[in-house]
Amino acid sequence: MPLRPVVADYRMKYKPRLDEMLSYFAGMPSLEHAIEAAALARRPDGKRYRHQWRIQRSVLEQGARALRAIESELASSATFRELHDLVVRATYELRRFGELTRYDAALRIGACRAILPADVYLHAGTRAGCKALGLDATADVLPVSVFPEPLRELRPHEIEDLVCIYKKQLARGGEEGSAPPRGCLSRPSTCG
Repeated sequence: MPLRPVVADYRMKYKPRLDEMLSYFAGMPSLEHAIEAAALARRPDGKRYRHQWRIQRSVLEQGARALRAIESELASSATFRELHDLVVRATYELRRFGELTRYDAALRIGACRAILPADVYLHAGTRAGCKALGLDATADVLPVSVFPEPLRELRPHEIEDLVCIYKKQLARGGEEGSAPPRGCLSRPSTCG
C-alpha cells in the first residue's frame, strides 16, 4: 500500500489536533494541573477526550489520585519511557484504566514536561495497524526504525496516532473508496 498519501492525509487532517492537544498540556500552569487534566482526560473546554469518554468518572478519578501520589517521581523522570512506566505502575491495578488510557495520560503529562516518546507505544489500535504493516504487534514498544520509510518522517507519537487512526485502511491495503479513518485522535472533538 502506498503510505506517502496516508502520511500526507494524516498531516493535513489529524496531526493539527494532536499538536493542539499537546500544546494545551505543554501550557499547563503546573505539573499538578497537568496530572489532573491528563488522568481525567479533560480537554480545554472541560469535556472529556473521546478515548476515555466511556470510562466511568470514578475510574478516572482513581487514576488521578494514583498519579498525584507519585507527582514527585513524575517530575523527576528523565525520559518518556520512565514517565510511562511510572504511570503504568501507579495505575496498573485500576480496572478500566487500560493501556490506552495509561499511554494517553503519560503522553499528556509528558507534553507538560516537554518529554515525548522516542519510540512508538502500542495499544489495541496501534497493534492492529502494526499487524497490517507486517510489524510485531505483540510488542509493547517498537523503534521508529522498523516502520516503513514514509512513516519514519513522523515523530514517534505521530506514528502511533497515524497507525491507530488508519488501522482499518492499512488492513484493507488502502483500498480506494474505503470509509474515512476513525480512531485515536481523529475525532472532531480531538482526542488524546
